[in-house]
Amino acid sequence: MSEGMSVKVRTASTNQVHWPALDGLRGLAIIAVLLHNTTGIEADATFFDKLWTFVVDAGWIGVQLFFVLSGFLITGILLRNRGKLHALRTFYARRALRIFPLYYLFLIGRFLLIPLFMPLAAVPFGDQLPFWLYLSNWGDLLTRHPVVPMGHFWSLAVEEQFYLVWPALAMTMHLRRFAWTCGCIVLVALGSRIAMHWAGVPGIWMYEATITRADALAFGALVAISQHGERSREVFRRVRKPIMVCACIGLGCVMFYAHGLSRFEWLVQTVGYSLLAIVFAWLVAESATTTPLGWRRWLAHPALRLIGRYSYAIYIVHVPVKYVLVHYAAAHAIHIGAAQSIIADMTFIALVGIISFAIAAFAFVAIERPVLRFKRRAAPD
Repeated sequence: MSEGMSVKVRTASTNQVHWPALDGLRGLAIIAVLLHNTTGIEADATFFDKLWTFVVDAGWIGVQLFFVLSGFLITGILLRNRGKLHALRTFYARRALRIFPLYYLFLIGRFLLIPLFMPLAAVPFGDQLPFWLYLSNWGDLLTRHPVVPMGHFWSLAVEEQFYLVWPALAMTMHLRRFAWTCGCIVLVALGSRIAMHWAGVPGIWMYEATITRADALAFGALVAISQHGERSREVFRRVRKPIMVCACIGLGCVMFYAHGLSRFEWLVQTVGYSLLAIVFAWLVAESATTTPLGWRRWLAHPALRLIGRYSYAIYIVHVPVKYVLVHYAAAHAIHIGAAQSIIADMTFIALVGIISFAIAAFAFVAIERPVLRFKRRAAPD
């Protein structure tokens, strides 16, 4: 989510190389999330109602794709800069300049400015604090005082916690040991979810806790590791197709048993999360090419890439946009609670998407692009 710009790497000759299909993957991910978070119906009257409900109910998997992408991209950046002078300092400076301005501007608006005009929207400081510290997922889990309309910020917190601890591992550990560490994280995450399920822990813990979602980030990191060293690339070439086939079969069985991909269904939450991460890791590996061919050309479509470029800002604003439309513009727009048909639901989702995209484009021009220019001067690669 936080990697909103075009996906690129630098070769040894410092030329920029673009991975356009990964931009498209990010575009698909934010579309899936938008569908999931914006829909207002769970109809099951007809076949088409059931099909639409299945699609939007499964849209949460876009977050899983974001996690895998982040694990891959961030780990790749860290590995390419191992041994460079001030590499850690440069990494943290670039991350802060990339993700903090828009994030904290939103917090300032929500927590400090809006309550000046709408006192009822004020949020106690104790409920604000987890957001300022990128701990909102733990705030949701421990206090159960959701802050409207910011329930989706939990995934940004998970990624930021990942950014804080991951660089030290990626830049200091031997590559093979680092790969084994990623494998252990996968097992710990899966084991944690299984243990929580059998202990009767509420499903929200398996969905939002950092450790229970860390396997997606670790799978993305493993793909990045596989691209460093000829032996790693050869091993990955041999195993990725069999692993992908097994993961698809397993995921199909999970979907058959669970009648879909509901994020709180116990089998989806336990093994399903990991199987999805494997499938997405394969998709990321296949899409990380500078010359997209075959089906990858669809991912590199300019429209998808444009949406992917603005995905970070779209993610931040789409739930607030939905909230405003539902609660303050219902008389002049489609009220989501009154959506009685797929067409009405699609229209509302499209409206939220268009407004969110427009805000994101403005934010990119007014905030992100100037910061990115400063980032290139203050913290060059």
